[in-house]
Amino acid sequence: MLRGSTTENGMRVKLLAMVAMGATATRLAARVFAGLVLCVCLAGCLGKPTVPLATVPFDVSRKGESVSIPVSVTEENANLEFIYTVAVFLWNPDKDPRLSDLSTYPPRQRLCLRVRVWHLVNGKEIAVRVNDRLFDYDRNTQTFTRVPSMSERKTDIAYVSSSGIVNDVKSMDSVHFRFPEYGQYRVDVETVMDMPLLYAIPSWLTVQRDFPHGK
Repeated sequence: MLRGSTTENGMRVKLLAMVAMGATATRLAARVFAGLVLCVCLAGCLGKPTVPLATVPFDVSRKGESVSIPVSVTEENANLEFIYTVAVFLWNPDKDPRLSDLSTYPPRQRLCLRVRVWHLVNGKEIAVRVNDRLFDYDRNTQTFTRVPSMSERKTDIAYVSSSGIVNDVKSMDSVHFRFPEYGQYRVDVETVMDMPLLYAIPSWLTVQRDFPHGK
């Protein structure tokens, strides 16, 4: 377990990184941790200071990876009126131009993840309704069309959409949702496909306020 802390706007942010050790884990852990610290600092640079409710390194490049993220939602760290997201961050210090495949209209490559959010109440798991930002794009008219929601599609597999890039860090959104009340939650994320494009790209997840679509 890798631990670190930084301070933003007078608030102390704890970053927990649980990294499975392997042949190259030490180097990867160092790069991911640096990215985690940068992630928090970037919020202030964007003029939208926000502290993630949870942050964890997660390899989105290989099928079959999974992680469960505990999230404590309190009046001190969250606002029930806001929209939240499970965001994906990709650290691309070598500026690999192929990552632009994730951002074209329509994307030349799509990243998808199985994402579920649970409200933990008296030993029970209550599913929180989530949705992605999957869309169709018409090249001829250059217009976007929303597709049916995840619940309408009867799926828990979310399309991960590009939301921006600052310096070497690319941000993407998987699902967005509202917390129905303060309390304990769990976010389960699983990879459902291999993405060779991202094999050499350190990545992590955050549960945070949704920008720029949040209230």
